[in-house]
Amino acid sequence: MTQRWISTWLLVGVALIAGTGCPEIEQLLSDLEVPVTPTVPPRARDLGGIGGDNRFAWSINDAGVVVGYAQDEDGNLRAIRWTEEEGMVNLGDEGAQSRAFDINNNGMICGVTLTADGIVDATVWSPSGEVRRLAPLSDGSSEANGINDLGQIVGGSDNENGERLAVLWEPDGSLVVLGTLGGARSVANDINNRSQVVGAAQTMDDAEAHAYIWTRQGGMVDLGTLGGDLSDGMGIDELGRVVGRANAAPGENRFAVVWLADGRIIDLGALGGTGSQAFSINDRGEIVGNSSTASTGSKAFYGTLDAGIFQLPDFGAFNQNTARKINNSGVIAGFVNNPERSLRAVIWE
Repeated sequence: MTQRWISTWLLVGVALIAGTGCPEIEQLLSDLEVPVTPTVPPRARDLGGIGGDNRFAWSINDAGVVVGYAQDEDGNLRAIRWTEEEGMVNLGDEGAQSRAFDINNNGMICGVTLTADGIVDATVWSPSGEVRRLAPLSDGSSEANGINDLGQIVGGSDNENGERLAVLWEPDGSLVVLGTLGGARSVANDINNRSQVVGAAQTMDDAEAHAYIWTRQGGMVDLGTLGGDLSDGMGIDELGRVVGRANAAPGENRFAVVWLADGRIIDLGALGGTGSQAFSINDRGEIVGNSSTASTGSKAFYGTLDAGIFQLPDFGAFNQNTARKINNSGVIAGFVNNPERSLRAVIWE
């Protein structure tokens, strides 16, 4: 499978949002007036598998439906969906490897499928099980990374020169190219229900990538860094707060950050180690990601803007423990090593 080249303002002013008269936005603003008290879940819950060793929970919607990918009995990666009632279900096409990256509150899933000729196709699974490939920019590969409740999907697609560009697929299948920050490449990682898109894009002269936010009105806007040369936008909530990672000086490691409307970038720090990254923020301002530690390997974390980040419980192994998505009920999806060093899809609740 082709490796994604990038692992992957903002909170609109309170006066502007309040002026819209939207009850949902006003309720979110009301909720934000009371700081969230961090409550670290007591355990990680193994979601099972589809016959193979390694399983990855990548996203979760507000109904608690989890998607990701897992190895089958032959070791092939297959897109999966997990529910309390059905357990883990293989969504993959027979004979094709696949991965699911996101799910909306209507049950639509997006991800990728590997074709027989080695091309990676952006793919959508409907709630009824229909599998549909999304039209790419060219004959190259594409990826579908995020989906909102309107059915808009964002990701990346190779152009005729083989350069990956951030794109948005509308519900009717039409394709919008989001552009770059002056360089040749970009990718989109997430989209909220206000059609705000976040990701990372190369800057002028194909320099290092910066996090951005895109809107139809304003186009792609550079979110900047902590003073260094690298940043990525990984997730966005309904108020436009963006999470990801950024560095403080060229060549230094990146740390988990939150971009706010007043121009500040909040550095969330790390769990005693030398780097971290935030993948998701919910509408209450709860954030998840992973961080290196003072000893070895990485650990999944949960945190808030006010209280910082806290290590999530796992199965005792060090490497690759990651919290990928948190829903608006505070349930977290991710994956951790077990003592035998196999990866297990989990939720923290």
